Amino acid sequence: MIHLQTTSSFINGEVNLPLSKSIGNRLLIMSYLASELEAFSSIPQVDDSLLLHRLLLDLKSGESDFYVDNAGTVMRFLTALLATIPKQFSIGGNIRMNQRPIKPLVDSLLQLGCKIEYQNKHGFPPLIIQGGELESLEPLKVESEVSSQFLSALLMIAPVVAGGLTIAKPQVVVSQPYIEMTLSLMRKSGITVIESEDFWRVEQGEYLVSNVLNEPDWSSSAFFYSLAALSQSAEIFFPGLQLQSLQGDSAVADFYETLGIKTFTSEQGVTIRRIQSPQHNVTADFSNHPDLALPFIAATAGLGCIGRFTGLQTLKHKESDRMLALSVELAKLDMDLRQVDDSEWVLLNSCRINPAKSFKSDIVFQTYGDHRIAMSLAPLVLKTKSLFVENENVVTKSFPDFWNQIGQFLLLD
Repeated sequence: MIHLQTTSSFINGEVNLPLSKSIGNRLLIMSYLASELEAFSSIPQVDDSLLLHRLLLDLKSGESDFYVDNAGTVMRFLTALLATIPKQFSIGGNIRMNQRPIKPLVDSLLQLGCKIEYQNKHGFPPLIIQGGELESLEPLKVESEVSSQFLSALLMIAPVVAGGLTIAKPQVVVSQPYIEMTLSLMRKSGITVIESEDFWRVEQGEYLVSNVLNEPDWSSSAFFYSLAALSQSAEIFFPGLQLQSLQGDSAVADFYETLGIKTFTSEQGVTIRRIQSPQHNVTADFSNHPDLALPFIAATAGLGCIGRFTGLQTLKHKESDRMLALSVELAKLDMDLRQVDDSEWVLLNSCRINPAKSFKSDIVFQTYGDHRIAMSLAPLVLKTKSLFVENENVVTKSFPDFWNQIGQFLLLD
């Protein structure tokens, strides 16, 4: 458990973000397919990417049984990759991972000629995969309502499918910017992708990944945007971060403008400043940016705003049931975050509605084994002055240096 305290709400400093694990994990798969894994040097030093790198090295050395813990990206990307290799494999994860659906990806791989069996519950890991040469005789249909990673996984293996692969565009695609990221990285790596209104056509070909670079992680900046929003005054510089990015979560700049934060860019990086008051009634759609939902909603609650938030239907399939977890934790501060339907939640109760109410101190926040829960709740210390976060080491999944970086603005013990 870590104890966070603060005696000042004035924030000024520099934050070094990790490399993007979204870009890094895609480049790792492409590097394996390009036989360039040993030469790939832009590996984010975060749990998920280090795990994927280690498992790919194991695969290269002949391993056939894979444990992915609770790394959803690793599970989906590696499952698709294993389907292309003529050998039998097993793949599964921890209890939570084995509760996260994978049927849409399995169904698509079955259409391509792979043989896959569910070891326990139908539609969920663990899996037995008999990989081999894949072939598609007609446009592949993919259900992507649960995760865009199913589509990304299939797109990345498409160049090694015999004759290439045509994928029909689904009517509903969540997290569309992540698909665009995958396609951009494939094109930068020498793969021909033809896009129409109805489909993506990926030609058979060979990856060349060595000249493609990674970027600092925009998703990780959101926790410091929250810190700035909850402050009295803030200026934070992110070295190397650029608004012109492959990452769709650069939209964090637009989201937090409604909370009073302005984003300024230069050749050296991005600077954010708190320059105005937040809007009182906030609305936001996270259909394309689910990783930004938790920090933004927690900050909105801490500012005493009311809000309506949509596009949240995929969050129940993440490392935790994220919106439910956030609702339970915010309730410890008498904040009322409640579900309207599968995709919509509203924030009703706020300190602004009842100005006489003060924030409780020394609240103990649970993390549910979820890195984004821990990092999203931490900035609320600017309002409570003191709080505790249990199992603080969960942040190593995506941002191992998080407590050091936020600690320059706070007191930690």
